[in-house]
Amino acid sequence: MITLERNAAGEGAVAGRRLGGEGEGGISVIICAHNSAARLGPTLAALKGQSTPREGWELVVVDNASTDATAHVCSESWVGEKVPLSIVREDRPGQARARQAGIRNARRKYLCFVDDDNHLCPGYLARAEEIMDRHPDVAVLGGCGVAAFDGEKPSWLWNGWQSHAVGPQGRSEGYVGDERGYVYGAGAVIRRSALRELGHAGFVSELTGRSAGALGSGDDIELCFALRVLGWRIYQSPELRFGHYMPASRLTWEYCLRLFSAYGEANAVLDLYAPWTAAGPRAAAKRTLPGLLWHEVMELRRIKRRLDSLAEGEMGDFDVLSRMEAAGKRDAILRNLFSGRLLSIHRNLRRLFRHARNAARQQYPMEEFVKTGAVEGVACK
Repeated sequence: MITLERNAAGEGAVAGRRLGGEGEGGISVIICAHNSAARLGPTLAALKGQSTPREGWELVVVDNASTDATAHVCSESWVGEKVPLSIVREDRPGQARARQAGIRNARRKYLCFVDDDNHLCPGYLARAEEIMDRHPDVAVLGGCGVAAFDGEKPSWLWNGWQSHAVGPQGRSEGYVGDERGYVYGAGAVIRRSALRELGHAGFVSELTGRSAGALGSGDDIELCFALRVLGWRIYQSPELRFGHYMPASRLTWEYCLRLFSAYGEANAVLDLYAPWTAAGPRAAAKRTLPGLLWHEVMELRRIKRRLDSLAEGEMGDFDVLSRMEAAGKRDAILRNLFSGRLLSIHRNLRRLFRHARNAARQQYPMEEFVKTGAVEGVACK
């Protein structure tokens, strides 16, 4: 069955407000596609070869302001398939908006985000469903991307390996530790009820992902961090493997420089989440507005020392990428300070933290609430 829809304009907030309960069982695979007609063939072929999850699955393709035959390729390729396909048109360009449209139109318990250049190995969906069913405290499950290069792999690429959403995200299957705290968005499986809670908490993403050629970054990481503030956990499994096609345009040194600059800009926001998932008086002090401002001033000083210590370097030198990341972060911090965006970020994080504390108070009697340390952290979910 193939359904075509045009998406109505949505809010900037997480679409969890519109998700009712757990949804039907199984998995909704969401592909956000912009002018993807030439890339979707192998992606759809890999999905056709999936072992069926115990509770079934559906496919939702978001045609994000495409000007090519993306929708036509999807519908023609899926003729005769038993798995239902919905094609949603989102006219506002941008990865984050496309994902919101996909979430609003998905009906299943778990949501699996597959990029138009991701080729899931057989059994990916069935295994993901098993893991999520077994771990009800997990909000996001990550897999392991395996690079498929268009041409020869550049000798320097190992330096930015995970920057291209490939490679294992842990030594063995298990929970992602606090030091990392996230999985990359490609191939990630998200629990519908966790998104719903995030929406009810009033979360608004500060990072919007890629749009119209801009290498926006970090929206997938921010989602993981926000869910961790609410007490959810992140999990990864190297068994969940998918091919990640790497076109030649993404294998240039210039592209890598732009990418790391975008990482720096994103890190200016992502680093602010750390105090809200930690316990203790130092973390509590950083959660105050004066503490946040002082942290940003000190961070600018650290970045200056870091830039002074890094060599100019040449192509393939990781110091060059580090300089791009540091400079991007410095510029973003200054913009956030002078534009007032820092206040918006602080209000957003405070809303999440208060929601988590209120939920913890409802879950535990007051004496247990204090005993578990829920006043300082949110690990009591």
